[in-house]
Parts: sequence; C-alpha cells; structure tokens
Amino acid sequence: GGGLSRIAAAAAGTSDIFRISLLWPIVERLEELSGRSYDDETMAMRVIADHLCGATFLAVDGVRPANKAHGYVLRRLVRRAVRFALDLGLEDDLAVLLVPTVAAVYERAHPEVTEHVEDVVAVLSREERAFRRTLRRGISHLAEYRETGVTGAELFVLHDTYGFPVELSTEEARRSGIAVSDTWRAEFDAHMEAQRARSQQARPRPPGPADERPH
Repeated sequence: GGGLSRIAAAAAGTSDIFRISLLWPIVERLEELSGRSYDDETMAMRVIADHLCGATFLAVDGVRPANKAHGYVLRRLVRRAVRFALDLGLEDDLAVLLVPTVAAVYERAHPEVTEHVEDVVAVLSREERAFRRTLRRGISHLAEYRETGVTGAELFVLHDTYGFPVELSTEEARRSGIAVSDTWRAEFDAHMEAQRARSQQARPRPPGPADERPH
C-alpha cells in the first residue's frame, strides 16, 4: 500500500520520491537544461518528470494522443508537462530532450523503451508542437479576464474557439490570480451539451418512408 516509489525513497533515506534513481536523473537533466535548481522549481520539475515518464510508457505501449480513453490520458500528460516546461524557459523540444533520459534510466528493467525511443519522441513531439501553438493563444486570451474573472461560458469559448483544454484553463487562471466562477463547471457543461444538440440537429436525416415519392 505504500507504493514502490515511496518504499524506494525510504530505502534511500529520503522522503522525496523524486530523489530516487528512477526519477532523479530526469530532474538533473531539467536542472541542466533550464539552468535552475530543483529546490527553486520543485513543482514544475516534479510534474515534468512524472508526466514525461508516464507519457513515454503509454507511447511505448502503442497509445496515441486522442480525445478519449488512454489517448486522452496521454494527451493530458504531455500538455501539462509542456505548460510547466514553459515556466522553466523550455519552449521547445521537450520530448527530444527528455525521452532519451527516461529510456536510459529504465534501460535494464524496460529495454523496450530504448528500442522504441525514436517512435516515442516522434509521437510526443507532434503533440507537443501542436499544443504549444494552442497554449500561447490560450494564455493570451485568458489574460483578458484578469480583471473580471472567468466564467464557464468564457471557458467554453477558450475551449471551442481556441482549443484550450478546460482543465488547463482553470489551472492557468488560478496560477495567474484570475478568479474562476464557483459555477464554472455547470456553465461549461451546459454550453457543451447545447453544442452537441446543435451538431445533432445539423446532421442530415436519413430518408424514411415518409420521404419516399411515387415515380
């Protein structure tokens, strides 16, 4: 029940699971790339190390970024890692820079990561590049609500028009000191449901008996 990482941390004499041998080399690589220390950027480096590891193994298993099921988990991991990388000044090539380190760490226990490292980098890099464009637009538009706060309706616009995931919108708003409506989730869901209803109404109706005409 303690978790393998926590047991390993205890065995290594630390309460920080990110200082164990499976994660610390990734943190050290982040320190090297960013020129910043783990002590000063603890949260960002933890998120990136954890999420890039998870994303790497999902990609090795054949999962690809998508909007549902395991593909959505992979997409969310990559996107959140990219957002925190921005805080470290790492503005591109996160997968290129870190996946080989993940592969090296797990080379003995999971040689399949090394075997598929180029494919994994390609998969994660495509998602990363696409999201960086979305991220810049989303952050820019979210900043417009700094004084007024943001509601579920505005979060829907960010999602629908600019492709900014609602979970990242709310997280980014709170990180930036932008107030988020207490009822944002219900408002956002209502707009999503209305959009689905409009989409269904716009679909062509298959012909039925009433549509048949005598020849």
